[in-house]
Amino acid sequence: MSLIAARERSAPIPEPTPSLEQPTKLCVGIATFDDFDGAWFTLASVVLYHPEILDQVSFVVVDNHPEGRYAAALKALESQFPRTRYIPFRQYRSTTARDLVFRHAQAEIVLCLDSHVLVAPGGLAALIDYFDRRPGSRDMVQGPLIRSPHLATGRSALMLPQWRDGRFGTWSRDGGEDSGPADQPYPIQMQGLGLFAFRKQAWPGFNPRLRGFGVEEGYLHERARRNGGETVALPALQWWHRFERPDGVPHRVLQADINRNYELMWRELGWDLDELVGALLEGTTREHIDTAIMQASNPFARFDTVVGINLDTRAQRWEWLTAQGDFLGFAWLLERRSAVATPLNHHIGCAASWRAVIADAQLRGLESVVVLEDDVIFRTDTLDHLATLTHELDEWGEPWDLLYLGVSPASRHGVAIPGVASFERATRPMTTHAVVVHARAFRRILETVPEDLDELAGWIDENLAIDQWFGRATRDGELISLVARPNLATQREHLHGWIEVGADVSGYITAADLQSAREGAPAEAERRHRHRRGDRAAPPTCGPPPQLP
Repeated sequence: MSLIAARERSAPIPEPTPSLEQPTKLCVGIATFDDFDGAWFTLASVVLYHPEILDQVSFVVVDNHPEGRYAAALKALESQFPRTRYIPFRQYRSTTARDLVFRHAQAEIVLCLDSHVLVAPGGLAALIDYFDRRPGSRDMVQGPLIRSPHLATGRSALMLPQWRDGRFGTWSRDGGEDSGPADQPYPIQMQGLGLFAFRKQAWPGFNPRLRGFGVEEGYLHERARRNGGETVALPALQWWHRFERPDGVPHRVLQADINRNYELMWRELGWDLDELVGALLEGTTREHIDTAIMQASNPFARFDTVVGINLDTRAQRWEWLTAQGDFLGFAWLLERRSAVATPLNHHIGCAASWRAVIADAQLRGLESVVVLEDDVIFRTDTLDHLATLTHELDEWGEPWDLLYLGVSPASRHGVAIPGVASFERATRPMTTHAVVVHARAFRRILETVPEDLDELAGWIDENLAIDQWFGRATRDGELISLVARPNLATQREHLHGWIEVGADVSGYITAADLQSAREGAPAEAERRHRHRRGDRAAPPTCGPPPQLP
């Protein structure tokens, strides 16, 4: 771990700004990564050049690097601009952090800007007028990009749905001036995402698995259309984008992220995957494309995200968890949740950490989240079994709340489900080292587990621990819980217990397995890459798994 990473790991995170007392008509939101200057000038330009609607505007600033050196300055914007909220978001780095702008906006209309975009005078008033004239509209509204500082004579630009150098979307000098009257909106197929607006209630969202540099142009437009809206350009909503970065961009732009994001987006929309491969080959290699296919096909990606709970003081445990993520191919999807430290009773901190994970998942509109504790130990063949499990889970089609990827030896017994081999109904499961939580359970958990630590301490006195409550709620029918067969994950403290009941524990990942994988042992590399082959739409299977005693 680098010195900067070690320092940032325990750096204090600024508190989010409380909610506004009253909603506004328009929220102007930005998601930024170490671009304080751009964020300041974008907000200042709204205040200076749009005074006619300023009393109807609020601001949201999503800081995607709140442990970084610019966090305090970005946090201070809440006191420098009217009705401004600062939102820290460190779970992952991505251009799709813009989703949080819409989640936190307290306004009817939400305009999302890059943190280095200026909107021409009159543009925001025209945007409000557009939606006022179209009650209930689900449209995605954008505007032409100004290609010259001479607003009166400079040509503007839109994007065309064409590939170039492995990227979807090609800038065109034709800004659509001949598409109709100069003051009327006109339909577009796509546009750059430096500026776009929706009604908050019509926000279609992003695929929650997108990470890093998102390349969502065209994809978001199609989601908007499938959500019942049109994609239009408003001539008055002109914007100017700062492209030049003499010091370079502060965030990483990785081709691996771009390839995987395209794979995920194209699969979701049902677009031609063979055409996608051909287009990507203009900017990358077949090997890198195969890696993207493998990652998008990983059975962990059947769920929206994977979250590891880890104390700031336990860096080695996080390294162990991320090493297993590399071994099993889900490290790209893994988020770290800083655990709540309660030294006098760790069960309080465990429950508080769990509650924070579920609250975040609900806010982000996730359908499912894999929650891992940092001392989890997976089986080496987890991918094979989990691929079968997720396939059978989809085929089964019944509602569920919790899916245990591993339990303690004492709670190993379940009830078989006819026609299903890879999971059973849990009776009273224990431990929380590897549990998938469905959105069905979010509200129940949040209403039951107190947020206030003093109240939570009293709750723990009554319930002992959150895994005990999960077990009782399952037994009493309040939660529908499933358990994987065989046990896919355990903890070191349970290994001896499994041996005592006759289970074979030799298949769990060891430090030697991780070292072998890092050194590129051929047999291990072959096994780990098995999931990238064949039909991408069909999950691999491995036959009926053995049963634990």
